[in-house]
Amino acid sequence: MPQESNKAVVQRHFDDVLNAGNLAVVDEIYTDDVLFHGPQGIVQGKGPIQAWVGMMHRAFSEFTTDVEMMVAEDDRVVAKVIARACHRRPFMDAPATDCHVVIPMTIIFHLRDGRIAELENIYDSQAFADQLGSSLPLMHKL
Repeated sequence: MPQESNKAVVQRHFDDVLNAGNLAVVDEIYTDDVLFHGPQGIVQGKGPIQAWVGMMHRAFSEFTTDVEMMVAEDDRVVAKVIARACHRRPFMDAPATDCHVVIPMTIIFHLRDGRIAELENIYDSQAFADQLGSSLPLMHKL
């Protein structure tokens, strides 16, 4: 069933790419023209995804994502996720704080031919910035 295989690909996004920081998996599970929608706007291609994951792992130790719920229909998968980390190094405009952050997110994935072609990361960027002691939402064009 395509929904189950799509969910398995999305689970690899969380387990292998985000949690383990294995950037080589990006080449396996994303299309070359993948679109990433986030607070910084829309970026295209595997390179920006790898840059974003690398930036997160450099700035935050103990970075994990826990999938609370995943629903699939046709070529779409929606995941409700909690990300947790400790802010150890500078991140965008925020100096290191050693603060533990918790970021609830909803991510909508569109898959094409068994690979992630688009993902939209929806979360409260102001609440995230507040946890880091920043007065403005953190934005950084990838």
